[in-house]
Amino acid sequence: MIIWTGWGILSVVIGITPVLLLDPDISTSKEMGLAYILVGIANWYLGKYFNDKEKEQILLDEKTGKRVKLKKEHTIFFMKMEYFSVFYLIGGVGALVA
Repeated sequence: MIIWTGWGILSVVIGITPVLLLDPDISTSKEMGLAYILVGIANWYLGKYFNDKEKEQILLDEKTGKRVKLKKEHTIFFMKMEYFSVFYLIGGVGALVA
């Protein structure tokens, strides 16, 4: 079961892309490693774009005078998208070393 909020599911879609584009029978582990390093970098920047702090809104409640922050988070397995990129980078480096 995959748990996500907002556009967090894109992390999984981006992660599947190298498997779909590269033929596992022909491609080497170095090619897959490089592909997953690129996936990690792309997912990092995409996550940073979606979870940008400037996109949040701060509203003032007139009755209580308290501030309320409205922001949509984009997470996958309860982690922000950009932090999920670490798994792709570790897997890519592992495939390059192997």
